[in-house]
Amino acid sequence: MVHAYTRGVYPTKALLKSAEVMHTITHASEYGVDVDDF
Repeated sequence: MVHAYTRGVYPTKALLKSAEVMHTITHASEYGVDVDDF
């Protein structure tokens, strides 16, 4: 049986999570949160 890790599932999930965090931070001001130096 081939594990999901060898198929690249975890790296994809990590990239998607990083993109989600980046989006949240860049749009934080819409919710009244100021993020400096990002």
